[in-house]
Amino acid sequence: MSWKETFRIHLVRMEKLFQKYHPPFKNDVKVYLAGYLARYTDNQYIKQIQPYIRDLDEIKHLVMKHHHKLGQKSILVFYAKVNAEYKMFQLTKEMSQSKSQTPLFISLQIKEPASLFSLASTYSQVSGKLYQAFIYEVLYKRIWEVLELLSEYMKSLYLEKSEPLTIRIEELTEEELKDFNLNFKKILNNDIKVEDFKKSINDDLLNNFFHLS
Repeated sequence: MSWKETFRIHLVRMEKLFQKYHPPFKNDVKVYLAGYLARYTDNQYIKQIQPYIRDLDEIKHLVMKHHHKLGQKSILVFYAKVNAEYKMFQLTKEMSQSKSQTPLFISLQIKEPASLFSLASTYSQVSGKLYQAFIYEVLYKRIWEVLELLSEYMKSLYLEKSEPLTIRIEELTEEELKDFNLNFKKILNNDIKVEDFKKSINDDLLNNFFHLS
């Protein structure tokens, strides 16, 4: 199945994990993360984004090159988003496969995707895309929780005793759909509102990108 087909499956199955976190994640963030996982478990999508993966020094060079140019902020959003997602997925896989990574190692590795999400949030806001900016800001601020949630969910996708670990995504059952529909009314009014996001540009976020990374 392509990521467009598995997106709905992830959205339904991840809902129980989302319920563990407080404050609750907004629905828009849930949809984003379900789509994110669907894309990054699709080998074809991974191949498509490979030409855009950059190391942090290259991203910093792009920021210095495009920051003062009108109409070029979308380039920075794209590279920051793609690289933040890619690096977060690498960490998610390591955590879900129970590799012997210490909390200290994870805390050091987490700084890079976190700083890139803060960059994507800053330039999304500059571009007037407040909903995207809010989602990236949530990922930046709650990246530990997001990684924990994604890695726990990923564990449920691996085939038992497969070597190397292989992901299998099964169709939704009637019972899963019924449970999701029962909870749907409870989560219906938890969408992002414009007032959820800061009204003014915070230059500290941009400085923070260079500091964190």
